[in-house]
Amino acid sequence: MLLVIISLAGLCRLGFEVASRCRASAALGPVNPVVGDASFVARFGRGPTDETPDVLRIQTHLAYAEQRLRQCTPEALPAALRQRRAHLLDLLHAYWQAGVFPRNAAPDGQRHPCFIDGAGRICAVGYLVEQTAGRAAAECINRRFQYSNLLDMRDDALGRWVAQSGLSLADCALIQPTYGPVYTPVASGNNIPNGYGTASAVLGGLNLSALALSSSDAGRQAGRWLPWLTMASGTTQLVLGATRFPAAPEARINGTPPTNESQKILSMANLGVGTATVLFGAWNLLHRPATTAQGPRTSWNVGPAPAGVGQHADGMSLFLARRF
Repeated sequence: MLLVIISLAGLCRLGFEVASRCRASAALGPVNPVVGDASFVARFGRGPTDETPDVLRIQTHLAYAEQRLRQCTPEALPAALRQRRAHLLDLLHAYWQAGVFPRNAAPDGQRHPCFIDGAGRICAVGYLVEQTAGRAAAECINRRFQYSNLLDMRDDALGRWVAQSGLSLADCALIQPTYGPVYTPVASGNNIPNGYGTASAVLGGLNLSALALSSSDAGRQAGRWLPWLTMASGTTQLVLGATRFPAAPEARINGTPPTNESQKILSMANLGVGTATVLFGAWNLLHRPATTAQGPRTSWNVGPAPAGVGQHADGMSLFLARRF
């Protein structure tokens, strides 16, 4: 019994860890395709986790990129471009200090750059283009390359802007951060229906009680009805979990299927506990003797009526005995 409980606990823990890692994988992609999360490591001495706020990662990276570009101004750069470069880095400093960044609504649900989002929030490089060449120039780039990396953009207007900026295309790629996917709450909600939750709780308590009773001395002395009852209860919980398991939706929101995760986890628990209960009941039935060594609980007999000492019985009596 103890082994069964430990195994179930281990499987549940493994399932939760796998699910958590899958959900966190998109958020933990690199914040920049050129240097990855070197900025975060340089500041904090470790990499980010799934609990690290995305705003912190982006601000940390942009501050890192600004400092690195200020320290690496090419010596051969003409004075006019040096001045332009310094001005753009001042703009970059003001941008990341404000902390207003676009939201990545790419349909695949992965980390991506986002030049301008649906609400008009603009990325760092887009902001530099907007402040020096106008909003229309930034929106023109956005229409073609909203979720593209700078090094993958093939645009003549962008090339001309880079050539006049005092920055190289590699410098712009160093600045450009990626953004975590936006998860939109689904209309169906992420909840457990009251009836399903109540039935699961009752069956779970009944099955755990049956497992404990079957493992006790009293349970081992009981008849074969106990393992049969245990298997029936386990089968009921198994069927409940299978029939109420949420179906995979056809629609996807931001690349993420709107699955009712709470009901999915409860259904998996019902399937696991129900299966364990059925298997334990079957094992208990196979290792239980068909009859018990004890006599019947109720017995009867007919004999002479009781009489006192020295007296003769003058009648018959019915004797009933009940074993408790």
